[in-house]
Amino acid sequence: MRGVLKTAFNFLLGSGINYLVSFLVLTLLLRYSSQQEYGHFAIAQSVVFWLMPVVQMAMNITAVAQLNRSSQDVDVVQQVIVLRMGALFFVLILMGAFGWMLQPQQQVLMWAFFPLLLANALQLDYYAIARQKAGLLARSQVLYALLYGIGVVVVVTWHLPLWWIPLINGLSMLCAVVWQWHGFLPQMVGQWNMNLMPGVLKVLLGQSALNTFANFIQLGYYTIDLLLLDRLGPHIAGLTGQYAATSRLTQVAVMPIVAILNTLMPRIVQAYHDGDSQKRHRLFRAYLVASWGVGLVGALGLFFLGTPVLAWISDKEVQHAAQVFPVFAVLYLFIGLHSPFSSVLAFMGQEKAYLLCNALAFVVNAAACMLLIPRYGAVGAALSILLGILTLTLVSMWIYFRHRRKGEVKLEAF
Repeated sequence: MRGVLKTAFNFLLGSGINYLVSFLVLTLLLRYSSQQEYGHFAIAQSVVFWLMPVVQMAMNITAVAQLNRSSQDVDVVQQVIVLRMGALFFVLILMGAFGWMLQPQQQVLMWAFFPLLLANALQLDYYAIARQKAGLLARSQVLYALLYGIGVVVVVTWHLPLWWIPLINGLSMLCAVVWQWHGFLPQMVGQWNMNLMPGVLKVLLGQSALNTFANFIQLGYYTIDLLLLDRLGPHIAGLTGQYAATSRLTQVAVMPIVAILNTLMPRIVQAYHDGDSQKRHRLFRAYLVASWGVGLVGALGLFFLGTPVLAWISDKEVQHAAQVFPVFAVLYLFIGLHSPFSSVLAFMGQEKAYLLCNALAFVVNAAACMLLIPRYGAVGAALSILLGILTLTLVSMWIYFRHRRKGEVKLEAF
C-alpha cells in the first residue's frame, strides 16, 4: 500500500504542478485578453486537443499493456515512436482540413500548437506509467510547467500576440521530453532493430486503432460543444469565452481522477497477467471508491466555488458562466462515476466495447448540441455534454456488469 500511495503522490505532484501552471495561464489569459480573444484561443486549442489522441495513438493503454508483457523496453519504445510520427503526419493533414472551418485568427493559433503535437509524439509517458516511474514523469512535468509558466508571464508582460502562448507551450514540452529521454536514448540507439519493426508495428497498430479512435471520439464530445456554440449559439459578446473558461476550469479539476487512473490501472493490468484475482478485485474496488469520492467532492466544489473562482481569476463579470457551472458540477460527478468502468474496458482488451461507449456518447452529445444550443445557448451546450457523459456512464456500467455476470473474456476477474 505504501508503494501505491507513493506512486499516486508522484503522479499527483507532477500533474498537480502542471495543472497549477495551467490554472495560472488561464488566469493570465482571462485577465489580460478580451473574452473574444480568449474565445478564439479556446476554439483553436480545442481543435488541437481533439486531434491529440491520434498523435498519442492510445499508447498509454496499448504500450502499457505491451510493456507489461515484454521485458524488451527498447523494442517497444522505438516502435511506438515510429507509429506516432506517422500519426503526426496524418494529423497535419487533418489540421489543414479543419482550417477552412476556422476564422483567420483561429487558424494562426491552431498551427502554433504544432510543437506541442510533436512533443506528444516523442514523449515517454506510457513507459513511465507502465514501469511505475512516477518520479521521471513528475520531474519532466515540473520542468515543463516552470518553463511554460515563465514563458506566459513574459508574453503577457511584453503584450505579445496570443499565438506565442501555444508556441511556448510546445517548446516547453519538448524540453521536458528531452529530460525524459536523457537516460534512455543511449541504450535505444545501440539496440535499434529494424528487423522487428514491421511485425510489431502491425501488432501495436492493430491493438491501438480502436482505442485511438475511441479517444478521438472522446475528445470530440469535449470539443464539439464549444465549436457548435460558436457556430449556432446566440451572438452575445463574451459568451464563447466564458463557456470555454468554465469548461477549462472543469478540466483542470479532473486532475486527481487522472492521477488515480495512472496509479491503479497499470497495477490492475499487471495483476491480471499474474493471475492474482484477489489483488485485481481489491485494486479495482479501491479505484471505485477513490474515483467516486473525488467525483463527489469535485462536483460540490464546482457547484459552490466555480463561479466565484472564475470571477476572481478573470476579474470580469461571468454571468454566463454562473448559469452553466451547476451543469458542469453534475458533469464532474459523472466523470468520477464512469472512469473506473470505461477505463477497465480500454485496458483489459474490450476495445470494441470502449469504442461503442464513446461513439454513443458523441452521437448523443452532437445531436443534443444541434437541438439545444440554438434555443438555450451556453446552458444548452453544457446540458448536451452532460447527456453525452451520462450515456457513457450508463453504457460502460451496463457492459461491465454484463461481462461480469456472464463471466466472459477478460472481465470475469472483477
